[in-house]
Amino acid sequence: MYKHQLVATLLLSFLSLTALATDRYVDPSIWPATLPTNYYMTVTQALNAAQSGDRIFIAPGAYATPAITLSQNIEIYSMDTTDVVQLYTGNLSTGTPITINGISNMQVKMSGFSCGAITINGATDMQVQVWKINSTGALNLYGAANMNIQAWKLNTGVVSIAGANNLVVQMDSIISNNSIDINASGYSNNSIKLSNSQYSSFTLNAGQNMKLDATKLNVTGAITVSGALGSRFTFASCTATNLSSTSCSATANNRAKINVIDCAFSSSLVLDHDNFLLNCIQTRIVGNTIFRYGNFITSRTNNLTVANENGSADTLSKILIAADTVDAVFNYSNDKTRFVIANNLLNKLQIARWLGTNTISNKIINNEFTGGSQFLNIPGYNAPYYNFDVSNNILPYNTYITGGRTCYIWGITYCGVGGVNGCNPYPPYSGNSGGNHLYDVRNYGSLFNEASSQTYNCYFYTTCWGWQNYNYYFGGYPQTSSVNDCAFPNRDVPGFFKWTYNGFALPGTGSLPGNLTFINTPGTSNTVNAGNPAPEYTDIDLSRNDRGRLGGPYSILNYNPANPNNSKAFI
Repeated sequence: MYKHQLVATLLLSFLSLTALATDRYVDPSIWPATLPTNYYMTVTQALNAAQSGDRIFIAPGAYATPAITLSQNIEIYSMDTTDVVQLYTGNLSTGTPITINGISNMQVKMSGFSCGAITINGATDMQVQVWKINSTGALNLYGAANMNIQAWKLNTGVVSIAGANNLVVQMDSIISNNSIDINASGYSNNSIKLSNSQYSSFTLNAGQNMKLDATKLNVTGAITVSGALGSRFTFASCTATNLSSTSCSATANNRAKINVIDCAFSSSLVLDHDNFLLNCIQTRIVGNTIFRYGNFITSRTNNLTVANENGSADTLSKILIAADTVDAVFNYSNDKTRFVIANNLLNKLQIARWLGTNTISNKIINNEFTGGSQFLNIPGYNAPYYNFDVSNNILPYNTYITGGRTCYIWGITYCGVGGVNGCNPYPPYSGNSGGNHLYDVRNYGSLFNEASSQTYNCYFYTTCWGWQNYNYYFGGYPQTSSVNDCAFPNRDVPGFFKWTYNGFALPGTGSLPGNLTFINTPGTSNTVNAGNPAPEYTDIDLSRNDRGRLGGPYSILNYNPANPNNSKAFI
């Protein structure tokens, strides 16, 4: 008895006192004949005697306790934090469920015991703190306006959070073999912080201006989110199979922002809905990454697609793809926002659609390409407008074609219907489909299947070469060695095409002088101080541009935390 009294006395020095509140103790080890008035044999007796503001301290042990319902200010603690208090009903494996029915300004604190499911029915301005609890059931949090919930060091089942206006939830060190489901749709200004926790899956339906900070979550399954007007989500140092979106009710002027920082996804990252803004930084995605607006920086993925958005063009913003590694195919197919593709390690880059206007420039600068063929693909026919700056890149070959057989830098051409086994491209090249299902770019940004005579919106692949592993040969069969077999860019397309310091020149095709302002400066095969000398390409140490990933204003050295030999540039 004296041990428990001493521990309880020490706890008093750390816990706030409530005026006129009574501390009540549950300790069946005390002989009933000498039981003080504020000591009880069972938890139920103590709860029945408790008044608003009382605290209940429970001695270690197992207590058969029917379902508990709390509807007043109360605090429930284990007397001895080094030992176990177990509340059960029927048998030891069935924990006692606890329901908290909130009233305005109610305060509840619970710590140091095991029980069944915990259900919190919130009320305005209610405050709840639960910690060091082992729950054999679910944790259900039903929010109310201006409610504050804090939970840490819990073992529990499914975690369910229902939002409310101005709800604040903080949860740390939650271990669950089940899902966490957050539904704040229809509410505004929810703030939820999750950290150092484990779940089987994560589902989030956002409300307006909702803020989520998720740090060091281990999700063994998928993370699924919906966006809302002004919502802001941050996932930092999290792992999951994939992160994907289901819908987004935000607008282009007030996007749903998702920050993904230092995370790992074993499958994919797909935010394929309008009006998200993705900032993906230092993240590894084993499979495919698809998004429509935002930035992808110092990250790695197998395939990367920047898909198109609905709505009007945005000439003031840009999509930044910088210091990344894309192992397979990077497809850019967005004609609403200009792009900067800089200092990446790329296998193949395919530009299907882009924002074509004379007020902006789309930049492909200081990248290093590793692809064995077709490593840069830009439409050559029916393109609405060129506004490209392709400079300071390191390319795998220093010739435009190799042996007259393969076009490593090439433009998509037009193929008229010539039968399922034939193709009549324009300009007048002949060709061979190599199969019965030839996919051709009939127009900029679309695909045409001669076998079915159907045109498809271009989404991933943009050429007839490689869609189903069929070869398409320019210049007839067998091919000639003429560089004009794959001449590019097309001078008849209006706008400008800046090709500088990539190690070799492009031949160009079409009319002379044509509609295109074509700047064609090959430079040399050197890399150090061998890029475009214009100030806009200056290295971060203020020297002349180095071709490749180390050079230019988007140098990968920007993102190296240990960078003693260079200045730091912030983008």
